[in-house]
Amino acid sequence: MTSMISRPRWVVMPLLVVLVLLSTAPAASAGQTPAVIRDSSGAQTVYYVNAKQEIAFYYASPTLGWVKGVVGGSVTANTSPTVTVIGSNQYIYYVNSSGQIANWTYSSGKWIGPTTFGGTVATNSSPVAVVDPSNNYQYVYYVNGSGELAYWSWTGTWSGPHTVGGKVTANSSPTLTRYGGTQDLFYVNSSGEITRWIYSGGIWAGPTTFGGKVASNSSPWAVLDQSTGNQSVYYVNSSNEIADWTCCVGGWSGPHNIGGNVTANTSPTATLAGSSRFVYFANGSGEISNWTYSEGKWTGPTTFGGVVQSGTSPTSYLEPSNNYQYIYYLNPSGGMSNWTWAGKWIGPNNL
Repeated sequence: MTSMISRPRWVVMPLLVVLVLLSTAPAASAGQTPAVIRDSSGAQTVYYVNAKQEIAFYYASPTLGWVKGVVGGSVTANTSPTVTVIGSNQYIYYVNSSGQIANWTYSSGKWIGPTTFGGTVATNSSPVAVVDPSNNYQYVYYVNGSGELAYWSWTGTWSGPHTVGGKVTANSSPTLTRYGGTQDLFYVNSSGEITRWIYSGGIWAGPTTFGGKVASNSSPWAVLDQSTGNQSVYYVNSSNEIADWTCCVGGWSGPHNIGGNVTANTSPTATLAGSSRFVYFANGSGEISNWTYSEGKWTGPTTFGGVVQSGTSPTSYLEPSNNYQYIYYLNPSGGMSNWTWAGKWIGPNNL
């Protein structure tokens, strides 16, 4: 099962700390999506779960190149971490081996944790986290043991678990977007349809069922243009094609079938730049492929290549200063690979 991950943020990791953590990170665990974050200098870190079920990383050191390391903890199989950042602090959230939400915090040059929050997370499902930059409040959403959406929140102190509600299909994870103080939480309901809860003005409204039919063991990925508020929710439909729901001129519309042939039990990832959208996925041959939406039309699917580890999904990041793109994925040996776009696509690169 492939699960969704939070849409990545950044970590500051001084060189001294990298050297302390430096080790050969074991190969990756199956059933996950890596998480990529970056710092103000543009250096990136990719987090994942290694074969020992620990939180591990690849860090793009400005002086040493890609460096592998291990944070620690004991992560439930078939789940992925999610990461947020506030200033120089970073916060990793994951499902521990007891099935509870747990955390590592990087602050003042060192890791603190693991800290167990609690709650019971559904099998084969991963959390997604977000920060409200207006007040630095944090929210960690997940599917609880009853198949409902739930969360932990930090508003000066941690509180939870709080139940939102709804009924989430098995083996899937939520995704979210934030626009000002409003949060849109998307998931696959028990009928296999895209559904939403919205948090605005301090209250939850929902669930609202959009529709469509999502493939089994797959989760959606949502993107939002902060300049316009326009949103898109991408997913794999029951025909194993990429499909979407879009908003907001005239409200939500869909489902729209985009196409392609997606590997079973995987999920898409997406980035945006202005009105352009870029959707990446593992195709039926296990290779990285893409659909691009530009000037009002979709182009693709385009096969990049490389081979994605069975049962895992890619993740993506777009650098807003120059629109360079980075697609990270786990290869069959359990190592990390990527494709990069800096005027042209280069890859596959083994980190």
